[in-house]
Amino acid sequence: MPKRRTAEEAEQPDEVTEVLFDLAVKHVRAASVGSASLLQKKMKLGFVRASRLFDLLVERGVLAQDVTLCDHKGRRFLVASGERDDAPVERPIRPILPAVEIAKDSHTKRILGIPDLHSPYVDPQGIAIILALLKHPPHDKPWDLIFLFGDIHDFYQVSHFDQNPERLNDLQQELDQTWGLLLSIREAAPRVKIEAVVGNHEGRLDRCITRNAPALKSLRTNSLKTQLHLDELGIHMSPPKKPFMLTPNFRMTHGAGPNDDGCKYSQFSAYSARYNLEKFWARGCSAHTHRAGAYFRTHSGQTDYWLECGCLCDRAKVSDDYATEANWQSAFAIFYQIEDRVHGSLIPIEQGECVVEGKTYHAKG
Repeated sequence: MPKRRTAEEAEQPDEVTEVLFDLAVKHVRAASVGSASLLQKKMKLGFVRASRLFDLLVERGVLAQDVTLCDHKGRRFLVASGERDDAPVERPIRPILPAVEIAKDSHTKRILGIPDLHSPYVDPQGIAIILALLKHPPHDKPWDLIFLFGDIHDFYQVSHFDQNPERLNDLQQELDQTWGLLLSIREAAPRVKIEAVVGNHEGRLDRCITRNAPALKSLRTNSLKTQLHLDELGIHMSPPKKPFMLTPNFRMTHGAGPNDDGCKYSQFSAYSARYNLEKFWARGCSAHTHRAGAYFRTHSGQTDYWLECGCLCDRAKVSDDYATEANWQSAFAIFYQIEDRVHGSLIPIEQGECVVEGKTYHAKG
């Protein structure tokens, strides 16, 4: 009967996998763990051969790496559960999930929501980003709709606040600036449909004429549409106090409604969003508060939400003229419409920078 060779005698190139591998398997099964140092000690091998054998055990699935067992002595590995004689077979239980259908881009409409601009108090960095988004949209896919949430013009001169006498004669010049601003938006997206709603600041002009000179209301030159050249620019503005219904279940409005703009509920971000959602029990988005926030509510198994989309006015300039410390957020909104479903997203602007669909827009200066 031939004499059984030792492990050292078996360390011949043509017998490594036949003899040493089987012996190494027994050692790691007995120890429940394996490492190059363990093989070196148990089998009295050199470090190089032990390391080669260890790599072969990992390659063939006898050992499975577990980083939680690493220590100062070197890498340690658990024995693969399927290779252990004395251990139950451990298998991961995968979740049963529904199939996911990825809609084609042609089925998804993108809407860019532009909140309160309050020209001439427009934030230069904010409007620069908006114009860049229109000229260079993410993935080069053009927008399907631009929506202006009202308060496009501030009408400071006819407000009930104490006015700066030096600005009382600047109304026409400032209206022309707003015209130029809207013209820039149109030129950046010449083929995109633009919708707008009337904000409470646009109503200042009508209220001033009604109080002080009602006979002037019939003059075409006193209308907002004429002053801002909306027809020439192809901008459709909904009647005052009327929301724009993006879908039958999604309202886009300046404030909360005809008799209550939600301002008293807007001391903090998303307060008006909560008020609007609980008032209409429908999804939507509004501006007016100059705060960015979202409110969600689930009822009878359905989750609805309302967004407050911030503002794009310069807080420092407003504070100077209105003597108020503005707790406002620079932001805008993007909506994705798939048939009658709308998914809204707030995009904050921080230090002249925002990220839209993975693309960064940064306004210098």
